[in-house]
Amino acid sequence: MRVEALVSSTAQQGFILWRDGDNVRFKGSREMSPDMIEGLRQQKLELLAYLKLRDIAGEMDWQLGDLLDWYKADIDMRDIARWNMEKARGVVLDYINNFELCRGEGYQLPRCELTDDSNENYKKGEYR
Repeated sequence: MRVEALVSSTAQQGFILWRDGDNVRFKGSREMSPDMIEGLRQQKLELLAYLKLRDIAGEMDWQLGDLLDWYKADIDMRDIARWNMEKARGVVLDYINNFELCRGEGYQLPRCELTDDSNENYKKGEYR
């Protein structure tokens, strides 16, 4: 089961999950079944990564889904689980900053108006 599905299933059954250091904690109105606990144990690293990203996304008012999509494409979730929060937060900030630069009206190459002598001015680093 994918980690998002596991978290969703756990919530639908009345449990909340949170990260406590390098541990995953849960609380509910009833006792969690041994099968559910085993499912959480089997995906502990992925859950830790998910919960770290969820915490960071909440701090930064960023969409968790965007972060999850990016990390799944580029980084193993188990690596994120092994990072301390400071490193994870730094990597996410770097990602967000780079993403913002490349989005819509973000970073664009400088433009110059071309004239007959613009090639010479371009070589000197002068633009009109």
